Amino acid sequence: MMPLEELLREKIYWTAEIQLELFRQIADYLETNQLSRKQFAEQLGVSKGYVSQIMNGQFDHKLSKLVALSIAIGKVPKIKFKDLSSVIQQAKGERPELYKVYSKQTTAKINLPKAPAGVKPSKTPHPDPTFTKVA
Repeated sequence: MMPLEELLREKIYWTAEIQLELFRQIADYLETNQLSRKQFAEQLGVSKGYVSQIMNGQFDHKLSKLVALSIAIGKVPKIKFKDLSSVIQQAKGERPELYKVYSKQTTAKINLPKAPAGVKPSKTPHPDPTFTKVA
């Protein structure tokens, strides 16, 4: 297993983050609207297999497809760009137990920084793209 800092520098990690958030949003939409994957596929005008690929994380779409899928579930994606070094420092400070897990395989001794006095950890365990419901 690679150290957390190295993992956060990988394109695949951030692609998976977006895929997982899209999965969560679609699953919530299907549950809220009591739709099956087949019904959702019909609504989108795609095959049930395509929806299964999305729900199984077996895709890497263009941004235009991400927008189209988001709009189909009544939401729009809002992507925030953050400085990578800040995200790494945040992960080390807010989630030291996660950092320890990812860093466990390394031979180097790790001294994790403590959050400054008066700073509360974020409720979000990792950086996620946010999706805003369309009114």
